[in-house]
Amino acid sequence: MLFNFSVAGLLAGLCSIRIVHRIFAHRWNHAVAWLVVLVSMLLGGFGVYLGRYGRWNSWDMVTQPKALLQGITSRMLDPFAIKHTFTFSFVMMLLYFAFHIFDELKKHEGTHKYS
Repeated sequence: MLFNFSVAGLLAGLCSIRIVHRIFAHRWNHAVAWLVVLVSMLLGGFGVYLGRYGRWNSWDMVTQPKALLQGITSRMLDPFAIKHTFTFSFVMMLLYFAFHIFDELKKHEGTHKYS
């Protein structure tokens, strides 16, 4: 059950960033859209690091914002944090890129006729 919920959460996140990507590509251009995706993945990777290793939760923004801010600032220059942030971000970016490619292929699937 935990695996199913994890996969559902991952797919929901990929769908969400895909929607944001399409909106930015439509309003501005593809370079801006990919920059937004990259920055989102970096921030998401840092968030995963903070939750996994720093043991911070989303409600800590409300219950202990000063301690959370101190935790964030102390870890921004930590080499371990930077390495793990880039690792998590890279994996999420790879997953999103694969999701993007499959979505584009699916979108153009009906335009090609096979003999």
